[in-house]
Amino acid sequence: MKTILHLLLAGLFSSSLASAKTKETPLDPGLPNILLIGDSISGGYQKQVRRALNGKANVVKNQGNAEWTGTGLQKIDSYLGDSKWDIIHFNWGLWDIYGWRYYDEDRSPAAYANRLDQLVTRMEKTGAKLIWATTTPVCPGPEKSMLQRHNREVVITREQQEQYRDAALKVMKRHGVEINDLYTYILPGLKKFSPAADNVHFSGSGCAHLAKKVTATLGKAIEDLPRQKYDVAAYYWPSCHFDERWATFFPDGSQGEWESIRNAKPKFEGHWQPRVPAWGYLMDNDPKAMEKKIDAAVSHGVNVMLFDWYWFENKPLLESALNDGFLKARNSQKMKFYLMWANHDAKTAWDIRRSHDLETIWPGSVDRPTFETVVARVINQYFSQPNYYQIDGKPVFSIYDMNNLIKGLGGVKETVDALDYFRAEVKKAGFPGLHLQMVYWAQVPKIDDSGFASAKGSAANTIKTFKVDSITNYQFVHLARAEADYIKWADKALANWPKWSKQFDIPYFPHVSIGWDNNARFVGKREAVTENVNPEVFKRYLLKAKAYADAHPDQPKLITINAWNEWVEGSYLEPDERFGMGYLEAVREVFGSGEVPRSGAAE
Repeated sequence: MKTILHLLLAGLFSSSLASAKTKETPLDPGLPNILLIGDSISGGYQKQVRRALNGKANVVKNQGNAEWTGTGLQKIDSYLGDSKWDIIHFNWGLWDIYGWRYYDEDRSPAAYANRLDQLVTRMEKTGAKLIWATTTPVCPGPEKSMLQRHNREVVITREQQEQYRDAALKVMKRHGVEINDLYTYILPGLKKFSPAADNVHFSGSGCAHLAKKVTATLGKAIEDLPRQKYDVAAYYWPSCHFDERWATFFPDGSQGEWESIRNAKPKFEGHWQPRVPAWGYLMDNDPKAMEKKIDAAVSHGVNVMLFDWYWFENKPLLESALNDGFLKARNSQKMKFYLMWANHDAKTAWDIRRSHDLETIWPGSVDRPTFETVVARVINQYFSQPNYYQIDGKPVFSIYDMNNLIKGLGGVKETVDALDYFRAEVKKAGFPGLHLQMVYWAQVPKIDDSGFASAKGSAANTIKTFKVDSITNYQFVHLARAEADYIKWADKALANWPKWSKQFDIPYFPHVSIGWDNNARFVGKREAVTENVNPEVFKRYLLKAKAYADAHPDQPKLITINAWNEWVEGSYLEPDERFGMGYLEAVREVFGSGEVPRSGAAE
């Protein structure tokens, strides 16, 4: 048994040690990220630490063996990779003390401290909390690898190790790095946990013993991490890329709705058209363009992207922005996303040449077989993504038009049955259930006591009948007719919040819209919000949404915003030539920035 154990622990001298590859490990963006850097001593406990912290943190070990501080200086950038680390737990020591492979290098405590100082300085730039794991004890006899590699019988005394220990502790004190004293922790049981007098490794029980100490230290560090208290979800309108069917709505069609936005003209004095994006006309199915958007969003407190999702003629429309843009972006794991099924009818309003007709091109209603196809697609293709947004472990799915859902499925009873089927399928996929969110506006059906939609019905009955879990809005214009003054318009929309809070037993997640002007889609003049439309006024209503969330501590603190990029409707967070990053700065000033959402369980 000891021989097998020695072989398993021999990874100190091999990069084949079972450890997570920094760049290849999928990270749950709803959890803090922890990086373990070290030699095979950390490799011996990392799996147990990862299991113990499962569901609390993403725990990643540096690829291979971190060896000595010289190796660390060569590879530290690859260890850190592109991920945002919340905590880095690290150690270099035994390789520096013994000189495995590097016996002729300067291994003095002073040189060791100098290299450590450079490494700590580099890791400080990540903004992560740093924790130094003190080097575990040297072995009492001649270390076997020194004899094998250098034909030397090398014995390191405790007094000699103390010189390296003191040098390291001085570096950590100077930088204010927390200490996890594994040396003192393991020393009393060294004979019990050591396989042999010539071996610096530990038995399985010794690794488990170390894992308990590391887990406890990291657990405390996780609790102390600052967290963004609010999940801010911006609707994403995926219209600015080529889609074969979408192209038919535009004379050229190659750039999607950018064509209408570019060609918009002022229709009255002071009319702000065209709207010009500060980043240029980026294709939203380009992963590099999406990476820019994600970085800007997360750094300004928008930590959830809420994609408008379409299904017409039993196939998707405009899905490429999500599939090829967002999900293929290298930094997509920085933020969560979820779907709002935009199941309204597709009308000629999208085509300025036919917008005055408002004719239906594709109905948004679906029959039961099509509904089941939709259910399978969203579960298999999206709910399975590690960064799909959840509340209480349940994937969130929003439905825009409940009337259209009922119409296609054949009635209230049939819709109840279809939604129950959806929930059952979600559970079969391994989730605790489905969080069904309903977009609340004038089109929400009112169900009466007999189970039918009628003038005698109520929205509260509708929510109960369909087992809706939460409601939010899509746009202020659905709640209050657009008028010139943003303040008057927004106040009318927000006047509903107290009423809904009392009327419904489920959470209402407050919504804030940025503006309204869809003139780019029409030849004639349309109503538009033109006064008091600016980041400072928008910020006032973000503060109201924050106050509402704070006043409802029994529900997740989710806020929805219209929109990330509704350029053609005059409601977008993306920077433009007029206000630059002003709207995003307003979000950051109210909700903070840089933190990933905590799986719908914001504190």
